[in-house]
Amino acid sequence: MFFLPAKKLDIAAGLTVTSLLSEIAFQTAMSTDIPAIGYITYIDKVFYTCYFLIALSMAQSLITYYLDFSGEEKKVKLASQLVIYLDFYFLYCYLQPSFYVHYEARKKYMD
Repeated sequence: MFFLPAKKLDIAAGLTVTSLLSEIAFQTAMSTDIPAIGYITYIDKVFYTCYFLIALSMAQSLITYYLDFSGEEKKVKLASQLVIYLDFYFLYCYLQPSFYVHYEARKKYMD
């Protein structure tokens, strides 16, 4: 997934599947503590975003693997650029909500 070379598709796929299984287990554990309601809550949006990012990271791994093993120098260069740019984008997407929640909590409880 993150910061792995395109040649390591087996490791990236294993990490993606592990992330997906962990997310499913966490959502199942959380659903027992949350009452059943008829609308989407904030935690549901977080789970859906995580599922989307996990699927997107797997797609990125497959695309960069395909580009890297095509053998064409132009595609290999594009694959390495995709790895760099998309990995930082994924990290931003994962970390940004944490910083937002931390900021809102500080604003609410520290003021």
